[in-house]
Amino acid sequence: RATDAILCVSRAARASFGAWADDLPRGRVLLSAVDSVRFHPDRRDPAWRREMDPHPGQGSETEPTVWFGLVGRLQNIKGHRYYLQAAARVAAELPEARFLLAGEGSDAWRGRLIDQIRELGISDRVRLAGRLDDLPRALASLDVGVIASIGSEGSSRIALEMMASGLPLAATHVGGIPDLLEPAGGGRLVPPRDADALAGAMLHWARDAEARRTAGTANRRHIEAHHQPRDWAAAIAGIYTDLICLNQRQSCS
Repeated sequence: RATDAILCVSRAARASFGAWADDLPRGRVLLSAVDSVRFHPDRRDPAWRREMDPHPGQGSETEPTVWFGLVGRLQNIKGHRYYLQAAARVAAELPEARFLLAGEGSDAWRGRLIDQIRELGISDRVRLAGRLDDLPRALASLDVGVIASIGSEGSSRIALEMMASGLPLAATHVGGIPDLLEPAGGGRLVPPRDADALAGAMLHWARDAEARRTAGTANRRHIEAHHQPRDWAAAIAGIYTDLICLNQRQSCS
């Protein structure tokens, strides 16, 4: 109750205060920023695509390889099981599809994912990586970014990084992800825990290269216009300055 202001990273974060949300002192939503110089479409690298392909030689000029990627720590909240279920559905229709699953976690989690990949029969389609040494290169080299989280994601850094890298997204409607994707127009949102809906969103992007390019460009431009670190820092500083002046009962003009 002694707080002068509360800054929320998304509408979902603000709503998490429940009935008290309407009484937040200067409860302002301020979406996060991303380094759009480091994460850039120009980092795309055909060599990465060849190196990571678990089953090279399937793509052709008429049906080039399409890479999907989910990057996140190996925990239940990130929805890896649903991503892999969706990947199996996509793989059944698109022999040229490939799937990156990257992130750090326990050996037990990694073992469970390996077992699921084997049971789904997509071992020759999935690259299960740990920590990516060059994340900007990896993201820019994908064709579609995927977020399968079943909760949390108050502010999704990976969504911002994928958007800055010029990717269209297939993502679950959780946390602050809608705040990022809906204004940009370069994503398809689906319910969490729904592998069929996620597969449908992934197939939408996989089947239309022009739609992928248009959506990726829209995401990149939205990042450039609305999620720059300098603007974010200036907004934070402005709020701090207003509060200092308010507490000192003096004009900030």
